[in-house]
Amino acid sequence: MTNHITYEVKVLIEDDLISGLSQREAALKRKVSKTLVCNINKKLKNGTPLGKKFGSGQPEILSDELKRQLFLFYDKNHKESCLKITQKFVEKFNVQISRQTVSRILSDFGLVTAKPVKKPLLRPINIEKRLNLSEKFLGISHVTLKTIIFTDECKFNLFNSDGIKYVRYFSGQRYKPENTIPTIKHGGISIMIWGCISYAGVGRIVFIEETMTAAVYKQLLANNLRQSACEMGLEEFILMQDNDPKHTSRLVSNWLDEKEIQVLDWPPQSPDLNPIEAVWALVKCKLAQFGKLKKDELKEKIKEIWYNIPVNLIQKYVNSFQKRCLEVYKAKGYNTKY
Repeated sequence: MTNHITYEVKVLIEDDLISGLSQREAALKRKVSKTLVCNINKKLKNGTPLGKKFGSGQPEILSDELKRQLFLFYDKNHKESCLKITQKFVEKFNVQISRQTVSRILSDFGLVTAKPVKKPLLRPINIEKRLNLSEKFLGISHVTLKTIIFTDECKFNLFNSDGIKYVRYFSGQRYKPENTIPTIKHGGISIMIWGCISYAGVGRIVFIEETMTAAVYKQLLANNLRQSACEMGLEEFILMQDNDPKHTSRLVSNWLDEKEIQVLDWPPQSPDLNPIEAVWALVKCKLAQFGKLKKDELKEKIKEIWYNIPVNLIQKYVNSFQKRCLEVYKAKGYNTKY
């Protein structure tokens, strides 16, 4: 609970109560105490204005009603920049107000300013698959979870910045679709690595030196999958791989069937469900301390970092799988914080 509640947030609480929310629901929505909501409700029933404590400072540029109009105006134009919103608001309401003042007023309403999060562009059919499979995964026992080998390929890319953009959102809404930037797969200068983990620790990593095809991927699995399972002490295991067309090709599928390797049914566009993503993030974070490296030096550092990750840390990441599934389920298949 916050110690100081702005007048603008009190106005939003009043609107919540008028719209039919209970005091408890309004308190949870605005992250304030139920006592505060109760006091606002009493004033609402008695017809008493919320009121403000006035000091001796400069009078405010916008009236309370215009502030409310600004918030509603922003709500309809939330994809616009603060400067654009200011210009349109000034034109519509014939008031003189700066971009900084608009930004401050929106902050007073509880909106947070930050860069939009880049997340995969989800197709409606894949949103449904994510929702259904995340619910199914919630039923996986810890015993079964320990037998899953999570695999993935990771690219270390070099990109040019396209500038910094910002969005505003209420607390808890950062990963809603309107506050994210969709990303798509594309090429570039990169080093590609295949790796795998399980509850027993890290498996092998492989630097992919040629263009990845179904045949190359099949050979990669043939040379490293069972070997990794053996090194991790897994006699029986379930393979987790994403839905890259090379992974799901007939060539690879037939090979997996021939080798009697069970494959976990996996939803498309779901890196946020895969615990190995946390391992890649850890490797990249540790690499950052070394600055610029030559290609061979980079490979050696990656191997050094990878094979020295503690087992208990990998177990923590694997144990996050069901938390990840729960977040996707709660988000109804949309993107999550992972």
